[in-house]
Amino acid sequence: MSVQRAPVPETVSIFPNLKNETYLYGAHTAEVSRGWICNRHLHHLMFEINLVIEGCQTCTIGEEVIEQHPGDLVIIPPMQLHEFKLVQSDVMRYFVFHAQISDADLLRRMAISRPNYVPVGHSLNERIRPHVLELMNQLKFNSSKSAIFHRLFAFLNELELYYVNESPQDASTRTSDSLADQIAREIEQLVIATAEEEDRAPLTNWLETLSQKIGISKRHSARVFQETYRISPRDYLAILRRQEAMHALLNGSDSLEHISRRIGFENVQSFIRQFMKWTGTTPGAYRKSHRDDFYYLTPLEER
Repeated sequence: MSVQRAPVPETVSIFPNLKNETYLYGAHTAEVSRGWICNRHLHHLMFEINLVIEGCQTCTIGEEVIEQHPGDLVIIPPMQLHEFKLVQSDVMRYFVFHAQISDADLLRRMAISRPNYVPVGHSLNERIRPHVLELMNQLKFNSSKSAIFHRLFAFLNELELYYVNESPQDASTRTSDSLADQIAREIEQLVIATAEEEDRAPLTNWLETLSQKIGISKRHSARVFQETYRISPRDYLAILRRQEAMHALLNGSDSLEHISRRIGFENVQSFIRQFMKWTGTTPGAYRKSHRDDFYYLTPLEER
């Protein structure tokens, strides 16, 4: 009995295996009154999209101050300090979402491109605002995950097409950004807390140690990081410690001693003094007075 073999194809095209990790975080709509403020903060691997629905809010991105009106969008790249205030309107409604994506090229394009402010009438606003509104409606009416992520990816596709046309990258930019991202991840590791780390060593000479681990000088680390993210490694560490402390205070019952050890302070007194410089109040008073606040900064271990 003869066995016939299947014919061998004359041409084979092998396509790469692909993996995509996308995380939609902190999406919500809200109505706020005059005097409301969302204090300065940043996100590392996540970007933020903010749409004003009604009223006018003041948005500060780095040193740029923007008056955001109905229909206007702001795009907050990763590692960009920003805050929002309501000073001109009595009431303001907005929609916001954060997305963590594994597409490093798109994140880099977002970080070096302009504009962050995308007002009504701008070509990019016309391309992405319908997707943002549809995403808001799908979340509001509890659509399926497939439908929600389909809309999110449609938004990302429009954003990428715009950036590719507006800001082509060269190899040197990608190399520098990759190193800066590695430094940022190492700084995050200094702050990330695990349940097993009961006795953390205080953070001393951390930038020199981090630089040696990567294989570059301390000076080069500081320069690359500053040029890429427009913030020093030391300031970035301070912001991460502050955000992690706030998250721990408002979303758990850990003692101040435990929180101070987790984020690298030598003792609780040093933590309390620094927290007062950050917020103008003690950690205990902050926890008590802000317990019911909506706080959507993701803790580092979830990123």
